[in-house]
Amino acid sequence: MCPAPLPPPASWPLLPMVQPIVPVDADLLATLADILASGKLTNHGPWVQRLEAGLGAWLGGPVAAVASGSAGLQLGLAALDLHATGARCKAAILPSFTYVATANAVAQAGFVPVLCDVDPNTWTLCPRALEAVLAARDDVAVVVPVAVYGVAPDLAALAALARGAGAALVYDAAHALGTEVLRARLAAQVDVQVFSLHATKVLPAVEGGLVWARDPAVLQRIQALRCHGIGPDPFAVAIGLNAKLSELHAAVGHHSLLRLDTILANRRAYGARLTQAAGRSRAFRVQAVPTGMRSNYQNFGLRVAIDQPHDIETVVAAFAREGVEARRYFWPPLHQLRRFAHDQAHLPVTRALVSELLCLPLHSWMDEPSLCRVEAALAAVARSLA
Repeated sequence: MCPAPLPPPASWPLLPMVQPIVPVDADLLATLADILASGKLTNHGPWVQRLEAGLGAWLGGPVAAVASGSAGLQLGLAALDLHATGARCKAAILPSFTYVATANAVAQAGFVPVLCDVDPNTWTLCPRALEAVLAARDDVAVVVPVAVYGVAPDLAALAALARGAGAALVYDAAHALGTEVLRARLAAQVDVQVFSLHATKVLPAVEGGLVWARDPAVLQRIQALRCHGIGPDPFAVAIGLNAKLSELHAAVGHHSLLRLDTILANRRAYGARLTQAAGRSRAFRVQAVPTGMRSNYQNFGLRVAIDQPHDIETVVAAFAREGVEARRYFWPPLHQLRRFAHDQAHLPVTRALVSELLCLPLHSWMDEPSLCRVEAALAAVARSLA
């Protein structure tokens, strides 16, 4: 409960949906100054190694740090060497409900993106929809499920389907660092798992990504590919790219890692509180978190009960009047982008979902007035929809 009456909404600046938070202290500033003075700014220096070791221990397996989550996806796909000889490009199945970075990485790795529908409750890649797409195609090399707002897809079911079709499974876990499924922080069912360390993520390094591979040989190839494809043999250079994480970014990431358990505890507490507030009205339906899963609450999404799809912008405006930013996130979905206009995928759940879905503010640290503001906005908007 709010400890005291709040000022009128008109007196508040708009509370943003996302807010990068990196606690700046004397230790971090001194570390950054030391790095700049050292002359060792990149090329897998000591801070990158320290971050990889720390996160590998925390996650439960060895990882490779890269310049971004997008680069990690592209490198993971390349390292699996899934392209068979022949003129026809192989297909990669991914959800339409994802950020465009997923599709870009798939295309840049040389695959044809094929869009698939999502589950109506978790909003992640639907196993039944995947099964139908796999049954209709014989050219699928890889399936790319996506974590949505901190909720993981049903990776066990997706892995069984992918393996049955002879396809690899590359998990875009940009939203899922810290999400646990049956207490595990890494998904043993997948071939490659990629996290984002972007400024808006649970563990911010300003920019950066992290890659884990089930096969140690694949991780070794990723480590070479992130540095122009240069491995132990200098005469056997593969086609790679410059995807190295800088020492400065690694130091910020390590600084965030020291606070990660506190960050996750905060976000889970805030997520539980906002879920309870949204549940007081039939106007809202929050994302389902399956049994046995602990979301990191990367974002707080909800579906809004509205009569017409265009009315969602009216709801956005209603939240803004209460001093709260509500944003359509993973918007527009891939199937609405012009480059996918040729794709006539059957996506009934995705089409309904994106017409009703908004994300509200949930940050790694929120004071009581900010939390109360979101709760009050949920109540006020619910009344306006009644």
